[in-house]
Amino acid sequence: RLECEKRGQKLSLRKYKRIIKKMDISRKRYDSLSRRMLDSTEKTTIRKRFSIAPFKHYWFISKENNLVFPFRIKPSKTENQPILIYLHGGGCCGTDGVNTYSEFVNFGPSTKAKKHDCTIILPQFPTQVFSMNEATRYLDTVKQLSEIICEKHHSDKNRIYVYGGSFGGRLTWRCAYYYPDYYACAMPMMGATDGIEDIDYSRFKDI
Repeated sequence: RLECEKRGQKLSLRKYKRIIKKMDISRKRYDSLSRRMLDSTEKTTIRKRFSIAPFKHYWFISKENNLVFPFRIKPSKTENQPILIYLHGGGCCGTDGVNTYSEFVNFGPSTKAKKHDCTIILPQFPTQVFSMNEATRYLDTVKQLSEIICEKHHSDKNRIYVYGGSFGGRLTWRCAYYYPDYYACAMPMMGATDGIEDIDYSRFKDI
């Protein structure tokens, strides 16, 4: 609320409480859904959902990280092609799978990315109420997903790229910091490195 007031945006206490209540309800629904999916699944798996061609829609259920989230994917037409992971902004958090796709296709760099023969993965951070520790666990699960996709589609494991803006930019910094030997290229836009204390840029100077 204070942040909005700094920007000159008026936000009444009643409206603020309404927003928080809505986010809490969304979080509780997701927690209930993820528990059911994790309990009904014996091992880490990918479960198909309704799709918008050419991006197919799935759930990724990670037993190791105890996490469930939706994602969309457009596989490459040929083998040994790179993987491109797009991390969305904060406004696209949720489980619908539509907002992530909509943001991707309208995001500047994506217009060029779609023209190349590569596997594109659009994971969706499942809830708006989170801590940065949860975000880090989410990124570890995104990496796990990309490893499975890489093996399944025979992609080039030496050319795995990640980028995003705003909240996705913050997560891109974390990808570069925590997995410097995994990503060949990282492009954060409009995202800070906040939350990573005493950041050592030499860790990922070669990305």
